[in-house]
Amino acid sequence: MSLERFEVQRFRCLSDVALDLAPGWNLFTGANASGKTSLLEALYFLGRGRSFRGVPNRQLVQTSADGLSTFGRVSISGQTHKLGAGWADGALRCRKDGAELNSAAELAATFPAQVLDPEAHQLVSGSPHNRRRFLDWMVFHVEPGFMAAWRRYQQALRQRNAALRANPQQIAEWDQALASAGEALHAQRVGVADALAVEIPLHVRALTGLEVSVELNPGWSGDGLLAALNTSLAGDREAGFTHPGPHRADLVLRLDGRRARDQLSRGQEKLVAIGMVLAQLTTLARSATYPALLVDDPAAELDRSHLATLIESLTELPNQLFVTSLDASGFAVPKSANTFHVERGVVVSSR
Repeated sequence: MSLERFEVQRFRCLSDVALDLAPGWNLFTGANASGKTSLLEALYFLGRGRSFRGVPNRQLVQTSADGLSTFGRVSISGQTHKLGAGWADGALRCRKDGAELNSAAELAATFPAQVLDPEAHQLVSGSPHNRRRFLDWMVFHVEPGFMAAWRRYQQALRQRNAALRANPQQIAEWDQALASAGEALHAQRVGVADALAVEIPLHVRALTGLEVSVELNPGWSGDGLLAALNTSLAGDREAGFTHPGPHRADLVLRLDGRRARDQLSRGQEKLVAIGMVLAQLTTLARSATYPALLVDDPAAELDRSHLATLIESLTELPNQLFVTSLDASGFAVPKSANTFHVERGVVVSSR
């Protein structure tokens, strides 16, 4: 997969940008607040329909503008697809080859994009939601039935929660539905989690020398989800929502038997998170899926040695890369790279 052409209008400080891109490295240099991160954000928006910064889409639209648009020409196995994602009138609009798409999931299937930014440490130190999203995005690209399983589970979860609050006589019925959907969703996650349990320690060791282990917490304890729902019923009724289930799953990292996030420095957390993403890309490559990797200011919080190791690892990837930096002097850029300079939202090719 390669993004050959990218256009963006009225996205933060980017008024009208059009770029021809390399299938490998694409480097964007410029001063702080020049628009480099906004460019990565726009690329991410094309693949996911949202920002990786966690801000509402309406905040991405330029002041006084009534909407934003992103467009990409994507090459996949010799076929070219035209992909568009925009925000207007309070709604996300997605198109592929001229046809309206029903959801952002279809964007991700065409232009998968992953990001490493200065907040990457949150993948390790943040809530289980971060790691669950990391895992599920990967399962989505490996298991064709994942979205259907996820939607069935979410519907059953909403119905059981409603029954807990207003219709106690329906709880048993939704227990069965939720347990069935939850076990199916968990089964979709297991194979990917097992692969990551092998790959993540290898990449983390190469970057840090640390020995971590990885395991999937399904979101409940005991032999099965139905039994866990029965056990938690009293507490669930009191709280008005369901406690056990895949919606509380976590990809748990341990160091010397204890949770890694309780023992690592901020810099170590970032390196472990980088190892997790590299492991993800390595695993996805086995199923011929090659997401674009967006790397925002890799020199931030990394010393020269770790930065050199990271750049070497990135250079070895078969994935398309979009990297930002204040300048190109801090690391070796492949000769085949496309380089761009960004200033006040204007992006100009440097070669």
